[in-house]
Amino acid sequence: MFPGAWCALSISILVMPPGRILSGILLLILCGSIVYSILQIIAAMRYVSVRPPALRTAEPISILKPLAGLDLDLESNLRTFFEQDYPSFEILFAVRDNGDAAVAVVNRLQREYPNIRSSLVITGEPPYPNAKVYSLQHMLAVAANDLVVMSDSDIRVTPTLLRTVAAEFQDPKLGLATCPYRAVPGPSFWSRLEATGMNTDFWGSALVARMIEGMHFAVGPTIAARRHVLQAIGGFERLKDYLAEDFVMGKFAAEAGQGVILSSYVIEHHIGDATLKENISHRLRWNRSTRRSRPAGYVGQLFTMPLPLALLVCAASPGMWPVLPVTLVVRVLAAYTVSVRVLQASINWLLLPIEDMMGFCFWLAGFFGNTISWRKRRYQGRLSSTIAVMWQVRWKYWWAMPRLTGRMRFIVGPSSTSICLSQRSSRVRLWLCSALAAADRIALAMSAAACLGENSSCASASMTRMPRTVSATMRAFRGVRRMYLDLAMTSIAVSSGR
Repeated sequence: MFPGAWCALSISILVMPPGRILSGILLLILCGSIVYSILQIIAAMRYVSVRPPALRTAEPISILKPLAGLDLDLESNLRTFFEQDYPSFEILFAVRDNGDAAVAVVNRLQREYPNIRSSLVITGEPPYPNAKVYSLQHMLAVAANDLVVMSDSDIRVTPTLLRTVAAEFQDPKLGLATCPYRAVPGPSFWSRLEATGMNTDFWGSALVARMIEGMHFAVGPTIAARRHVLQAIGGFERLKDYLAEDFVMGKFAAEAGQGVILSSYVIEHHIGDATLKENISHRLRWNRSTRRSRPAGYVGQLFTMPLPLALLVCAASPGMWPVLPVTLVVRVLAAYTVSVRVLQASINWLLLPIEDMMGFCFWLAGFFGNTISWRKRRYQGRLSSTIAVMWQVRWKYWWAMPRLTGRMRFIVGPSSTSICLSQRSSRVRLWLCSALAAADRIALAMSAAACLGENSSCASASMTRMPRTVSATMRAFRGVRRMYLDLAMTSIAVSSGR
């Protein structure tokens, strides 16, 4: 664009009414959000086009099941693993002590299926901040096979799980596979609302990240891996301080040069029957922890909310009302493709706009507060002197016991490495850095449009300018690609470690 055109554009912006400037900015963000939704559709169709290979050799598999208490429908969930249509496998369960309510369920299933090799591991009180990692470490130590499937207690599967996993691991380059899941809600309204968000927004972002960069992460309900891969990344000892140990397990495996894939097998994740208070608590936990581990990406997450953005555009400029039906159509298509085509999950279309608006409200709420609640413990965070914010936590049990206070090291994201006790920055500085990072991504997108416009208007100009224009266009394209990848990975991080 010529200097005179830039000058005219700047003057026209300065004389615009503030309302039009606001609506123009919101419209620009909405366009980016619609593009992101289209990327979700494309990514979902690419995932569906992949078919698992045929099983040639039935490799022995060890199933690792960490347990803690009597979850809803625990016996029905565990029974599906005893009923696998597979010739050679074992199931290992882990609890802290013999008094755990899950022990009776395991013993009953062992008597019901005497031909299935299974055993119960007593771990004792975990010294690790992440108790699940401690249980997995104990079970891996006694597992008989190289290929292991780590699965949570609230997972339900069909008899073909192990056959599909074994077929995928026939590839010698594959080291880790994470299974997508469809969230199965309880009877409450809040549970059904949460499941709607999981089956649309979360997996849409995961598929976009997979399409743009490949699998550099894992998602925790069910992960399959080879023993030597887990050892290559430092074992479970390296994961003990991470809240989202599943996410970084895949990240470390990819960084170690191991193959990581999103499995073609979709599991059922029964999320229980959360109350309103519980729903608010863990939504705030997801958003606040992500705000600290990925601050710039958290600000940019606004691009993943097309419907609230369309309503804001219409509120700022009612004359732009046609953007609302267009946005709604794109949003419905993206939700259908991800939820129905990929996850085989039904959608309550009345809950979808409600979930979108609630997600926007919780995104705003995530900018405030430093306290999160996780597994009956409260963690108090504070800002550190760097953008990759670490946590200094104080914890106490909620029930009527003498209050225990102290400090423990707990990492909330892959960019965090330790507790930082040095000079703290102000909140204003943190949000300013986040806003500048997000603005930089938007500027790159605008640069791409400007470069394309310059390229078309200067077709008759000297060819000596073309290399510079092409170079700028490619840099802008890479910036836009990086922006959408950041948005996808941030959305994944929001739901990891719950």
